[in-house]
Amino acid sequence: MAAIAYHTLSLVSNSDHLNFIQDFREAFGNDGMYAFELINKAADAWQGLTPTEKLQFEREQYLAARIADLERVRRGESKGLVWAQQKKAFRKLAKRGQAKYTAEFKVEGMQWRRFEKKEPQLKRDDDPLLEYKSCYFTVLVKYAK
Repeated sequence: MAAIAYHTLSLVSNSDHLNFIQDFREAFGNDGMYAFELINKAADAWQGLTPTEKLQFEREQYLAARIADLERVRRGESKGLVWAQQKKAFRKLAKRGQAKYTAEFKVEGMQWRRFEKKEPQLKRDDDPLLEYKSCYFTVLVKYAK
């Protein structure tokens, strides 16, 4: 019983975002997702929740819910059953949040191209050695001066 209490209560954070991510990892961690994908899906689910739904992950409410779960186990309910119910309820909440919000990502590779000397971003970069460079190099040169 003490091991359950320590595990459950030691994972409570002051951050509602971290509490949500912790529950998301426990609920969806065995679905074969990479960590990066898991965090992105958790962020999408969080963005889709209403402010009222987000309140349950603030420290006081989150801690009260975990203590209530421990009390159910102390009264004789199976800890596996309690955690399964908690996981099922959280998965339902997270999937509802994911359905409401989807982020759009634009992937751009680093492109090397020749900048023309007449372009405004190269007013100070008139060295012929710098004719071929990336946009990142221009930023580095700009702040190095």
